[in-house]
Amino acid sequence: MVYSDIEIDSASLAGYYQESVHSPPDTERNEAQLRHVAEYLATVAPASARVLDVGCASGRLLDHLKLVGFTDLNGVEPSARGAAAARGLGFDVRRSFDELEGLFDLAIVHHVLEHVPAVAGFLSALAGLLKQGGSSYIEVPDAMRYADFAYEPWLDFNLEHINHFSRWHLDAAMRRAGFSRLDSGAKTLDMAKDWGYPAIYGLWRLVRVPPFAVKPNMALVRATEHYIVVSTGLQDGLDAKLLAELDGRRSVAVRGMGQLALRKLASPAFRGLEIVAYVDADPFKQRLTFGGKQVVGPGYPLAPGVPVVILTYRCQDEITEEYARTDPTRHVIRLGSR
Repeated sequence: MVYSDIEIDSASLAGYYQESVHSPPDTERNEAQLRHVAEYLATVAPASARVLDVGCASGRLLDHLKLVGFTDLNGVEPSARGAAAARGLGFDVRRSFDELEGLFDLAIVHHVLEHVPAVAGFLSALAGLLKQGGSSYIEVPDAMRYADFAYEPWLDFNLEHINHFSRWHLDAAMRRAGFSRLDSGAKTLDMAKDWGYPAIYGLWRLVRVPPFAVKPNMALVRATEHYIVVSTGLQDGLDAKLLAELDGRRSVAVRGMGQLALRKLASPAFRGLEIVAYVDADPFKQRLTFGGKQVVGPGYPLAPGVPVVILTYRCQDEITEEYARTDPTRHVIRLGSR
């Protein structure tokens, strides 16, 4: 496993997840992905299984599990907003492992393990929630294929994704936690128009195997080094594009304050620029401050002649169209690499 040496304590990270809830950018695509997971699980577990969705967010996967026949559905979600939304769908959702009661037949960890600071401790706790012979479904980004889907520089090196797995490393982590693999595979998630995202998944049964030594596997290190080279080249190209389009202008507004924006703002091209406004449509982001300025909504009035630099890849088409309708003379610079 490759992991990020983050400069943040676990309490602060936990506080962040308790205040926020992650909503997918494209509901239709996300629903299709969750439906696929639910349909898969319906083939490997009985409808009567007691199921726990770890990091269930607003309960959408639980809802799809209900549609395919599961009847005993539970969740754990640190975000108050997410837990409330999932409870509103009729599910028993707790805020932490400590609040859960009883053991489960199936635990689902769907795009959660990459966020966890201490993987071994988390998987040990997960094993403690399962009945003997119970199973766990895990799905995470596929770090072996990051470079194949590098639409943006450093797309997969964000502040939330701490851990980066290959299928080999994910299986090794599960085996060390007492699980035996039943199935595994790779998939490509349809995240947005012209944007695929690599993922791996697996199903493991809890058998409490004795501890064992894991031999080093350097393939993921080499894949990560290649991804760094690819991202560096993309970043250099975007920096050159930005400076060319600015043509000597030094004052800009930036749009889209996600985690990729933080990396782009730290690039050499932004040094010496005056950021007159940080703009994002997400009300949660509008609670944040950057460079002493609070993030503002899209309706914030900008002075004539100030270009807007779009820092997000996923929504750049929609944002470009928005300015074409509402502020047609505004110079909009797209930093999406495709």
